[in-house]
Amino acid sequence: MPNGIGNEVIPRDQRGRHTPANKLDMQPVYEHIESFHPSVSHYRREHAPHRRYLPSDINIKLMYADYLEKGNSCSYESYRKAVKHKNISFSKLGEEKCEECLLQDQHLKNDHDGDGHVMDCLQCQRWR
Repeated sequence: MPNGIGNEVIPRDQRGRHTPANKLDMQPVYEHIESFHPSVSHYRREHAPHRRYLPSDINIKLMYADYLEKGNSCSYESYRKAVKHKNISFSKLGEEKCEECLLQDQHLKNDHDGDGHVMDCLQCQRWR
């Protein structure tokens, strides 16, 4: 073909490939959620091994208010989704004990006459 027509490379269409200007960086939100120190419950580990819990007196509304008070901004819905993404629950934990706690209670009852933990006891030190 004369004059180089047909040898041109058509540039790739860039529509829809740019990061939205209003996209929220979730890292500060995740860090704020982690500042409440959610923990794995040893009571419910077999039922929900990857779920972490916060005390029942804390809720998303209080956490979100604290987040805004510290000068940050995001929508409540985005904050709520971040808590859900982190797999955190606020439910009150049951009173059942895990296997390690039951064994330690039995050890205290049998070996220490229920007097509590003995400092020179190897099993009590390991349990702590």
